[in-house]
Amino acid sequence: MASDEPTLPKATIGKLIKEALPSDMRCSDESRDAIVDCCVEFIHMISSEANEICNKENKRTITPEHILDALKSLDFNHYLPEVQAIFEQHKFEFANRPRGIKSVSVPHDYIPNNSNNPNSTNNLNNPNNQQQ
Repeated sequence: MASDEPTLPKATIGKLIKEALPSDMRCSDESRDAIVDCCVEFIHMISSEANEICNKENKRTITPEHILDALKSLDFNHYLPEVQAIFEQHKFEFANRPRGIKSVSVPHDYIPNNSNNPNSTNNLNNPNNQQQ
């Protein structure tokens, strides 16, 4: 695949492959690259079909319904239940998302421990940063 062509992050695809394989099995770099190429081609095929459906409806924006119709049109019906479930979950999460940012809540395990940095406001052992 040429470097100017669209691609997917190899590390992310590698993680997905690793999750799908048994723990005692590995995937070669060439196999991973072939999977990336197949994924890119699949996405291109679905998006092209969805674009054609969108154009036939004189629409300018591809919607999730266009993607579902493209899957049907290309005989990928076996993906429809899972894609529809994910789409419904996304709609639910989008509808129930917090509106505006009033405060940021960061779990304590996301805060880096900068104990080696004496200027860190996160270092409670530093006498300069003791709470008053």
